[in-house]
Amino acid sequence: MNWDVFFPFLLNVIDLQNNKILMYKNSLLIQIV
Repeated sequence: MNWDVFFPFLLNVIDLQNNKILMYKNSLLIQIV
């Protein structure tokens, strides 16, 4: 496996997941208020 390609891709995926979680939490906060 080519880590030079795979590792940035993996970081990107993790970053996207974190963004989704943040958006989800924010939407929950908005619904509560």
